[in-house]
Amino acid sequence: TKKNTNVVTLLERIVGNEMMAHCKTDSIRGGVLKIKVKAGPCMFQMRNMSGEILRQLQTACPSSNINEIKIIAG
Repeated sequence: TKKNTNVVTLLERIVGNEMMAHCKTDSIRGGVLKIKVKAGPCMFQMRNMSGEILRQLQTACPSSNINEIKIIAG
């Protein structure tokens, strides 16, 4: 849906192209955004950024109802 497309686009803007080269959106269901990230330093960095990413997504896309981000190895 359009709101999920907005979430993916905003995620790309928040984390930047360099980080997005190492991860991708896996799913958005039940208020949970799952992001697959290559294991290693990128996963560590994404976990550290997840709180800020969540805050920005909730502010910019309140209709997406995202209340949690799960970082998974991919």
